[in-house]
Amino acid sequence: MKRRTQPTVIPVVILGALLSNAQNYSVMNYEVKLHPNKAARVAFPFENPGYASLSLTPAPNTGYNKIVNSVIEFPSDDVLWHRVDVNASSHVYAIDAGKGPGYSGREHVIIKGELGNTAAGGGGEPPKNPWFRVTVPDVNINWEGQTDETIEDTYMQPCVFTSDKSHHQVVVLKLPRDDDSLVSPVVSLSWDSPAIRLVWEDTGDPFPNGAGINFRAGGVRSYRFRVEPLIPYPIAFEIRLEGVMDNMPNKTYKERIPMDKVKGFTFYPTLESITFNHNTGSSANDAINLRQDYGNDLPYGNPPCEWDENGKSLPVCYVANRSVTVKAKIGFQNYWGVITEATVKAKQIGKEASLGNITPATIPIAPNVSDDYMFSVEGQTPNAVRLARSNEWEWVITHANGIELKKPFPFCTSGVHRVYTILDEPKAPWDNTYGSQQNAWVTALDFAITNGAKGATTAPAALSAITGYLHTGHGVTYDSAGGGCASYASGVQGRGIMDLTGYISKTSGSTVNCYDQAAAVCSIGALLGINVKYGYMNPFGYLYKVNLIGVGACNNPFYDSLLVPLPSANRIPLLNPPSGLTDLIHPERSNFENHAFAVLGGNVYDACSGPALGKSKLQYVTDTVDVSTFNETYPPEWGGSIQAGDSSKINEYDLTGVK
Repeated sequence: MKRRTQPTVIPVVILGALLSNAQNYSVMNYEVKLHPNKAARVAFPFENPGYASLSLTPAPNTGYNKIVNSVIEFPSDDVLWHRVDVNASSHVYAIDAGKGPGYSGREHVIIKGELGNTAAGGGGEPPKNPWFRVTVPDVNINWEGQTDETIEDTYMQPCVFTSDKSHHQVVVLKLPRDDDSLVSPVVSLSWDSPAIRLVWEDTGDPFPNGAGINFRAGGVRSYRFRVEPLIPYPIAFEIRLEGVMDNMPNKTYKERIPMDKVKGFTFYPTLESITFNHNTGSSANDAINLRQDYGNDLPYGNPPCEWDENGKSLPVCYVANRSVTVKAKIGFQNYWGVITEATVKAKQIGKEASLGNITPATIPIAPNVSDDYMFSVEGQTPNAVRLARSNEWEWVITHANGIELKKPFPFCTSGVHRVYTILDEPKAPWDNTYGSQQNAWVTALDFAITNGAKGATTAPAALSAITGYLHTGHGVTYDSAGGGCASYASGVQGRGIMDLTGYISKTSGSTVNCYDQAAAVCSIGALLGINVKYGYMNPFGYLYKVNLIGVGACNNPFYDSLLVPLPSANRIPLLNPPSGLTDLIHPERSNFENHAFAVLGGNVYDACSGPALGKSKLQYVTDTVDVSTFNETYPPEWGGSIQAGDSSKINEYDLTGVK
């Protein structure tokens, strides 16, 4: 049903008068028709002051005058208009609100006065009531749930391209609600685009474009059709419902066809890519720069992204406790600019995910391009070191061009996204400058998180876990035979470039020294964002009984070295077992001339002997270095004046690099 602006004149048409000279009284039948200026059977929006006045005027020279009387109401259910006032001199008729949506109760007419015979002879006649018939509205079609006829020329219902019929929009055809003696029950239904088809909602059978429907024959008062988009591109369409041609004279063919319509458009969104590290110059709100390992970058492509619709799914890494965003490229194949905006969100469906839902965002859609849009992730990144392998987002569109869809439409599931979380940006020797070979490595993150650091919420906890694993779980042994040569650390005192790649895979064997272990703890801790330093103490001294890596209880670290001239009886790791308390010195006992370990906030983490898991420097040296006698405190082989076990001799450095 369509509304027009109120015309300046609402004519009352007197269709005819029948007089019978043979009777003492005559009968006049009047039919009132409301006609807009330019269209047939179109309702008037009688908005303000709330009614329109109509006057019935007798045909000239009939002898009939206006009299006040009542108007007979028609009880039939087929009558759309009913009297709503009680004033005997002003009869107000309005559309019955009980007829259902699509007909406005504000559309009404008022009849003031009625007709009676005052002709001479025969004493007059009883007052006769003019027939009241209004021929609007005639045909009615609406989108399900949308009955505002005032916007039907601009309202366009979004119809998503999908085989899931629960997402299909429905159009509803209403029985012509006027007096059936005036309005034919036969209507035709057509649409102007091959982008859609209509199917009967109850059976799913296609409806032929332009075919007719006979409401009377169907025995129902409304019909429902699903609109099935056949093309995924945004294409506008119009569905028209037309009635039988009116017989009003002096009107064009188009004006004489009662017609109602609805409009819509087809569309289908695609998620083309997601970029997690969308700002390579900062990790304040996105992922850090990442590579596979020292020798291999990750295949980000150009333009770079971590996930795309073609199967790419690369790992990403975030700093803990941060609000982050992702950049998603969404396409609509919007060749003709039909869709201008859409509201999109995503639900996290991974069982052990580390990222939250995607916050709903309304994005502008430009014609004929796919654009990148920034989306916020709900909540914050985890507060602990973590590797989550089950991040998946179900992407959903809820509105198109500002109109809510029948229900949210899930158009893509992205993932599985592998997401690492570290405590802070990687520290030296790592470098978060985009493109550096010392960006964080996936292989190193896997090693660190899988082997102990997972779940740590603080730097000391994470570093303790790393130190403990490297001491007892990595399967390496101290170089007691070779005299303590480094296999993976390099440079002065082992604080140069750490061959972390080789250390992880043990490409140079499983024999290590304290430089290797200290550099491993430092490089892995720094990878997790821990400001750990390479601690070097020179001189060091004789050992109390410690747990030497891969050896066990030991106070004689070079027991198996031919470079140390020990008596054959003393070529054992622990002298004077089981306590290990001894005053032996060189040449009966070996010592550490110097020693390396990791230092964090003044506390020692030693993965070589101990392990020490966060002892203060003083406590660590006191517990480790045997200075119980003068000769152990000032070893004669060092000249007798160099003091062992002095914690003030600990110096801290950054590693030069990793490879």
